[in-house]
Amino acid sequence: MKEDISPQTSIVQVSAADGDFGLNGLIRYTLEGGSSANGTFLVDASLGIVRTNLPLDRELYASYEVIVVAVDRGTPPMSASVTVSVKVLGMLSYYPYIVELWKQLWKIGRIYKFILWLVFN
Repeated sequence: MKEDISPQTSIVQVSAADGDFGLNGLIRYTLEGGSSANGTFLVDASLGIVRTNLPLDRELYASYEVIVVAVDRGTPPMSASVTVSVKVLGMLSYYPYIVELWKQLWKIGRIYKFILWLVFN
């Protein structure tokens, strides 16, 4: 994820299944510890969508590990968890490209421009 994304941006949706019927089969999602990385992430309890809650800062944390827990409503409750790894990219984290090579290939012909575009993208 780029560090300049706004809060409430969806990161991933986690999905769990339970073979129980009725209320026992309903699943709610939480983050281990209630929130992750001092409240940086939140999870929608019914949909399992993990979102940013605070701005990300690449200089403070290059990555996060968010543990999402799925809990059914049985007695006793059963649970499963998954670790979501989030890598934070700085705002200037782009791959370099060679401008002079691009100009030279443009002079040679359009087919080479197309091939170079495929390589860089």
